[in-house]
Amino acid sequence: PALSHSHAVRHGCTKDVRDMYLETLASIPTSEVDLHKMLLENKLIDPGEKMSRPRMKRKANVDNDGKPKKRRYYERKNMRRTNTHLDGTDIGAMLAIAAEKQSQGKSVGDGGM
Repeated sequence: PALSHSHAVRHGCTKDVRDMYLETLASIPTSEVDLHKMLLENKLIDPGEKMSRPRMKRKANVDNDGKPKKRRYYERKNMRRTNTHLDGTDIGAMLAIAAEKQSQGKSVGDGGM
C-alpha cells in the first residue's frame, strides 16, 4: 500500500486528530517492504495480498473483435449553409453530392491533403 507517502493535511479534521496522526507518524516505517511486513504481522492485510495495486489499463479504441471502433458521424442540427451563391453551378453540384455522401456516413474528399 502506498501509505508511506502520506503527509498530514488539515482537510476537514479536527486539530486533535491531526496531532494524533503526527504523533504516530514516527512509528510508521518509511520503506514499503517494512510497512507491508508490519501490516501482515498485525493481520491488517491477507498474506497473499500484493504490496501495491496494479495500474489501471488504458482502454484501447477497439471493439470486442479487436478491430478499431468506427467513428460515429452525427449530423449537426440547424446547420446553416453559407455557400448558397454556388447553387446552380458545377461546384455547387459537387458540394451537394459530397454533403449527401457525408450524411450517409461515407468518407468525402482526401482529408485536406
